Amino acid sequence: MRLAEPLCGAAFGLRSPQDGDAAFTVQLRSDPDVTRYLHRIPADVATQEHWEAEALARDDDLPLIVFRTTSGAPAGTAGIYRIDHARGTAEWGRWVITHGSLAAVESVLLILRLAFEELALQTLYARTLARNSGALSFHDGLGMERTSEGHMLVDGADEEYVEHVVTAVQAPALLRRLEPLAQRIARHLS
Repeated sequence: MRLAEPLCGAAFGLRSPQDGDAAFTVQLRSDPDVTRYLHRIPADVATQEHWEAEALARDDDLPLIVFRTTSGAPAGTAGIYRIDHARGTAEWGRWVITHGSLAAVESVLLILRLAFEELALQTLYARTLARNSGALSFHDGLGMERTSEGHMLVDGADEEYVEHVVTAVQAPALLRRLEPLAQRIARHLS
């Protein structure tokens, strides 16, 4: 699935991958400090380009590039996937922000807007490895509800995860909390 046009906030935006983004994604996800909590991807740009093309062709996957609105420079990746249009559910993940970027808050704000306002989802969930204390703390701090724990295979290893959920009923309050933070960060960057 592809965005018809970028979704822009005060300082950052979301867009579908385009030419050149595969190299950025491979470089970002090749950094072991950034991606120690994610599935590894092949360190090959051609393979990533092929994966992006396939994902963009599916109607249950929305790969995203987080970018700086003033320069267009990529600042991270994200995705809304396992989209079940009939049930109105999807998973949010593949969320990796470059070192030193202040894109985290606004990228989440935009992901929530995209999920609930554009895609009209009823439920968005994120599965985070239990050992990723920073991301769990971030999700908890946002007010996302912890709903379950489980196990999944990550690169052949059994890993415990924590699931956070945001519903369409909860989303407006969360968006109201995030907006002033995103505006403050945008003012800091200007």
